[in-house]
Parts: sequence; C-alpha cells; structure tokens
Amino acid sequence: MAEAYCQTGDVEQACDLGTQAFAIGSQLRDTWSLMAVRNVRVQLIPMQTTKAVRSFDDRVAPTLLTMPR
Repeated sequence: MAEAYCQTGDVEQACDLGTQAFAIGSQLRDTWSLMAVRNVRVQLIPMQTTKAVRSFDDRVAPTLLTMPR
C-alpha cells in the first residue's frame, strides 16, 4: 500500500504506512517485510528532501542499512 502512495505522490501517507510496516516487520523479524520497506524507501528517493521522508529515514535507515542485499 505504501508503494501505491509513493506512485501517486502522497509522500506523507507512504511514509506513515512504511513506518507501520517497518514496526511490524521489525517486531516479527520478517526479512520480506523489511525488504518491502526498503523498496518503499527507494521509491521515495525523488522526494528525499521532504520532512516526511527525512523523518522516515531517521526511523528506518539504521536497520535497513545493515540488512543483507
């Protein structure tokens, strides 16, 4: 769902849902969910200077950067 919001340009919703997915994936230690969050982050690259994406990065980047590719 977060990916759909990325594609429509709704950055706030994409980041909110991405953060929720990250929290659930982290709690469950589900690699597939975390990979989906990483894909959302890649789609947000064109909007990375927005406050929503910077806040999203603050929450998820430390974990996503340590994941194997």
